Amino acid sequence: MPYIGKSPTGSGVRQRFHFTAAGGETSLSGADDNSKTLKFTDGEFLDVYLNGVLLVQGTDYGVGTTNTISSLAALSAGDIVEIIVYDIFNVAKINSEAIRARHYYTATGSETSIGTAQIAGLSFAANADIDVSLNGVTLVAGTDYNTTTANTVGGLSALSAGNVVEIVIYEKFQLADTVSKASGGTFNGPVTFNGQILTPARPAFSGIKVASSSNTGATGDIVFDTVSFNIGSHYNTSSGVFVVPVTGIYRFYFAGFFSASDGTRAPANQSNTINLMTNASGSFVAYAGTTQNCTSSALYSSASFSGLIQATANEQLKITASNHIFVAVAGSPEFAPRFSIELAG
Repeated sequence: MPYIGKSPTGSGVRQRFHFTAAGGETSLSGADDNSKTLKFTDGEFLDVYLNGVLLVQGTDYGVGTTNTISSLAALSAGDIVEIIVYDIFNVAKINSEAIRARHYYTATGSETSIGTAQIAGLSFAANADIDVSLNGVTLVAGTDYNTTTANTVGGLSALSAGNVVEIVIYEKFQLADTVSKASGGTFNGPVTFNGQILTPARPAFSGIKVASSSNTGATGDIVFDTVSFNIGSHYNTSSGVFVVPVTGIYRFYFAGFFSASDGTRAPANQSNTINLMTNASGSFVAYAGTTQNCTSSALYSSASFSGLIQATANEQLKITASNHIFVAVAGSPEFAPRFSIELAG
């Protein structure tokens, strides 16, 4: 859904440009009186005023040339052209529908400025872009008034009693729940998505360990050096250590078979253990795993386990076997031990 205004990381909802004519101009572009370069994305989203009078697009001016107001009637020296450019952006969630605040003040006479003494709650930053009208006629910023002082419209010609001043303040969009590509962010409430959620950069690893020439058994720290994917490169295929990139909940999975040191079936009545190890406490300790007591040497005993771990950034995780894990040659990957881990949330 389109809205008028700056992008969520922007600083306002519009930009204002002022050009003072030297005389004879029929088009305006480039730097204005304040050295701001005129730019606009869509000619339908701008307003052009000549000496405070709103001009009509297509009749009084054109926008067919990029970043240029063209087809003006020749300007006279001293004419002031004000151009207000509204930017367009799309957001999935907006915290406030209101984008402006309107105030009215009826003069008692002789006022040359209007501030919080005249309008309680009047609030805007110094040099803010606001709209000021006197008896329905738009005043020109920098000529008829200024906002040099915060919360004050100054530089007015002395008002007469009964004059009505309208002040319109355009507020920033308040995006309380915004995630931007550049700087990230946090949703503070429940969010419903009707479409597919893609997380291509989610940290994740999956790989197996294979033997170079013949079946064998591996013990100690198991290094999964045949990688299916290693998103973020957080798994070290030399040391077998996964370094946690960000604090969160991680889902892990290990599957394999216990064996003897030469890759044959594990001896009967041998207790075998394999664990996911973590150094969260400073030294590596077992977090989760499985222990099997091989009752018969006629079978390979399963060594599979899975679960969740709440891990902190820079924590190290690895798979360690107390006895031996069966490692098949490269041609039999279905029997190879596999380790997978991913950020779940």
